[in-house]
Amino acid sequence: MNRNGGNTILFTLLLFLSCCTAGNGAEQGGGGKGERGQGLSAGRAQGGVHHSPIAGSWYPADPEALRRLLEGFLDKAPSPDPAEASRLIAVVVPHAGYAYSGFTAAHAYRWIRQRRPKRILIIGPSHYAAFRGISFGDFDAYETPLGRVPVDPAGRKLVKACPLVGFYPEAHGKEHSLDIQVPFLQVIFPESTPSILPLLVGRLEKEDVPVLARCIGKLLDNETVLVVSSDFTHYGPRFGYIPFPNETGVAEQIRRLDQGACDRILRLDERGFVAYREKTGITICGRNPITLLLDLLPEGTRSRQLFYATSGQLTGDYENCVSYYALAFVRNALWGRAPGENGTKPTGGISMKKGKKPPADKDVSADTLSAAERSTLLRLARDTIEEYVRERKRPDPLGGAYKITPALRRHRGAFVTLKAHGRLRGCIGYIQPIEPLFETVQENAINAATRDSRFPPVRPDELSAIEIEISALTPPVPVSSYRGIHLGRDGIILKKGLHQAVFLPQVAPEQGWDLPETLRHLSLKAGLSEDAWRDPDAKFLVFTAEVFEEE
Repeated sequence: MNRNGGNTILFTLLLFLSCCTAGNGAEQGGGGKGERGQGLSAGRAQGGVHHSPIAGSWYPADPEALRRLLEGFLDKAPSPDPAEASRLIAVVVPHAGYAYSGFTAAHAYRWIRQRRPKRILIIGPSHYAAFRGISFGDFDAYETPLGRVPVDPAGRKLVKACPLVGFYPEAHGKEHSLDIQVPFLQVIFPESTPSILPLLVGRLEKEDVPVLARCIGKLLDNETVLVVSSDFTHYGPRFGYIPFPNETGVAEQIRRLDQGACDRILRLDERGFVAYREKTGITICGRNPITLLLDLLPEGTRSRQLFYATSGQLTGDYENCVSYYALAFVRNALWGRAPGENGTKPTGGISMKKGKKPPADKDVSADTLSAAERSTLLRLARDTIEEYVRERKRPDPLGGAYKITPALRRHRGAFVTLKAHGRLRGCIGYIQPIEPLFETVQENAINAATRDSRFPPVRPDELSAIEIEISALTPPVPVSSYRGIHLGRDGIILKKGLHQAVFLPQVAPEQGWDLPETLRHLSLKAGLSEDAWRDPDAKFLVFTAEVFEEE
């Protein structure tokens, strides 16, 4: 694996990377003047319970008043077709105060009530904390004036195994994008509210999206619905976004701006949605959660626009205006197994790949790969890159062309590194063993070739010059201090607060660094001071790697 100077410490490593940039976009909260932040108190975790920070400000603190308010919205929203609702995968709903967005959200929650899932995966943008990836609300329950809703224990295990997922309590203290959804669930399912999996999305690089979408897709089984929490255009000086003057016709211009984004979402056009955002600067606070949604939806998904409204329609004031959509996404066919059949738990998430199975035991054998198994992985990576770059297709690893042994089916993390003429051309992977090794290699071969943000995608005319190296990893384990690190043998993960960074085992020897110098570089990579590794709060994990490349 060739590294030239600073290239080594710039590796794109998909796991809990440093959190050094500003948050998720324009200030979000509600619709008209002065709604955001009124009466907010910091959420807190006591005994594993997350207490809503927005009761009494964004919605009534009195249980009966809250219930009556939401039932009123739901009664006025139309009922969905039962056949369509039975195929519901996901909805997009707003997250402003109920006075502004409650009726819009009710249109989507009527679909969820008809669907009757047993688990709700809620994904919303982080408005108050900056981090890369996802912060999982790792509490035992979320509490509102209507009671407590449990966090799903089985889903918790799957979420924690995903790269780029951590738990940052600071991010959940004042956040509203998740909490605003919970009372609706309690009202539509008063007897037994489904368990939830609350995920806050921070900053995402281009290469993060397919990895996180793949993880989330594993959670979407026949008993789970995904709720994507997002408002749309935030127009006006309060939000720093005035693409057209505040004059007669501004309401229609906002509508057209919103609809341009919505149309691309309804077409499941991820690239078009991203390009539209970049072209217009549209202030959609949940743009990253929506992008994840578009990446994970399976082929054949159908979409529905359920309702659209703006705060300006309610207040008559378009000087500062926020827009809201309710959208639904449904499968063309039902899942293969009916919910709860034979007393089974939810299994089998959404996947566009053949032969996909839910994660099994993720323990990884310490046995090394044979020469034949290494050759199989390299050939699979080569074939995948060439087919994907040329035709946007991928070979089927289980179609008979490759001998997928038990060792290649074990869940392991891996990185795929590409070089061209001896220089780094792409390197992406993840450390946690979230799927079988052969699938990890295939997925990251595509990521390294097309989604490494430091490089343009590999072109067909470059393929003959591409060299492939694979690093198959063991799961990371904690060490008591940096003194437990064996330089040259161990890959290193440094964690301190919201900051994290990682080096593969090869990095230090290839650069000629000793342990202190390695840790200084790792601290800087995490966005910390160069001596942060000496802090008692700094934590370290280590892992090892089998590294092999094409001859």
